Amino acid sequence: MSAFYAAERKKGALEMKVFRFGGAPPRVRESILSVDAEYDVIEVLEKSEYEFGNEAAQRYRTLLETSYRYVARNPNGIGTKPEPKCGVEVRSLHLRTVRDGVRPPNLRVKNPRHYLLYRPEPLRVLIGRVLHDRAVAELHITENTWRVAN
Repeated sequence: MSAFYAAERKKGALEMKVFRFGGAPPRVRESILSVDAEYDVIEVLEKSEYEFGNEAAQRYRTLLETSYRYVARNPNGIGTKPEPKCGVEVRSLHLRTVRDGVRPPNLRVKNPRHYLLYRPEPLRVLIGRVLHDRAVAELHITENTWRVAN
């Protein structure tokens, strides 16, 4: 594990755990990572750094953050799809859907291989898992998929 990710763990949680959006319509929505999703993100970023280097891991992190904002603003938006085998109102979003929304363009990931599994709630979107696109979503639902750490 790199010092970068170790420092994030020492803080107690990933910096990107919660995103709040001011200036939005009357309902301000936030994205929150579940316990499983936090572990998924750490694993994805560590593997990205190991295989492709620190800059690639930073680009993937930016892509993940962009995807959190997208589902918070558009939980049923273009590119999302229902995942009824994973639970009521559970949806998914492949990261390639939001890849072109990453700014600046030099931080874009060419070939993202992961998707979010999330559940829209009245004032937030709970991200349950961040899975590789070859993973079968319903096989990765655990008791921590929808549990948020305190």
